[in-house]
Parts: sequence; C-alpha cells; structure tokens
Amino acid sequence: MVELHNLDIADVDAAVATRMQRQQLLYDTTKRFEFPLATTPQNSFQMYDDVAVVETFVGETTYRDDEAATYTRAIERLWEEAVTGEDARRLIVRAAQELRS
Repeated sequence: MVELHNLDIADVDAAVATRMQRQQLLYDTTKRFEFPLATTPQNSFQMYDDVAVVETFVGETTYRDDEAATYTRAIERLWEEAVTGEDARRLIVRAAQELRS
C-alpha cells in the first residue's frame, strides 16, 4: 500500500497512530456498524458462461474449468446476499435518510 498511495515508508508510526485513533470509533456507542457480507470480493471479475476474467492492478487473468468454478461459487454467494428491485430501492432510500439525520 505504501507505493500504491505514494506514502513515505518512514510514516509507519504516524500510520499506526492514525489507525489506532480510527479504531476508537468502534467503541463509540453512538455509532452503528453493519457488516452484512459473508463473501467479500477481493478483486473485480466477470463471468462469461464457464470462463472467469479476473482484473488486478496489473492486468487480466482468464480462468476456465475448475478454477473458474471458484468464481462461479463466489458470485452465487454474492447473489444470495444481494438486494434487488424494490428492496434495493428501499435500502438506498433508507441509507440516504439516515445520512441526512
């Protein structure tokens, strides 16, 4: 992450201090946190029938057969947790209302 964000490697102490300060938000009882995803995508990918195309910072990799099946299982799990249609609209409206209050 240091190179990705053009950080100075000497800033380790400052980075740790900042993370510790952010962590204090977890103990703030006036805040509410929700973490609903059991499967979290680690990178972006597309499925084309039984072919998975995985995008990384350096390019794309194409997987087929057993390797692609892993991505098929991942996308199936994501769809199990997905909210669509009217339910998705209600979720977005509720989130927007909560941000305004």
